[in-house]
Amino acid sequence: MLKEAPPRPGEALAKTISGHRLTHVADCLGVNVSTLQRVIRGDFRVTPAMAYRLSIALETPMTYWLNLQTERDVWDMQHDKDRPTNVKSIYEPEASDIPEQETLPFDWGEE
Repeated sequence: MLKEAPPRPGEALAKTISGHRLTHVADCLGVNVSTLQRVIRGDFRVTPAMAYRLSIALETPMTYWLNLQTERDVWDMQHDKDRPTNVKSIYEPEASDIPEQETLPFDWGEE
């Protein structure tokens, strides 16, 4: 697990568009300036739609932006004190008090 947080997509975006007017970049992306600012600040996640816009406007792969977002999301969840704690592996031994009829047969859905 990484000790240092990976960069937010907005940090990479800020470096990429450095030297360009925000109004010009927002216009090229087809969004308003406040949306662009929210992406840069990290208040707005990079969705597939935003990654598509960034890929066209900045001539980068969509996957670049989506991977940055995913890496940050994973790190954030791993370090979130409020993450779910009642989760366990399905491969752990089951409790013996579960009635047999509640389990799914291996051929479910097949006719």
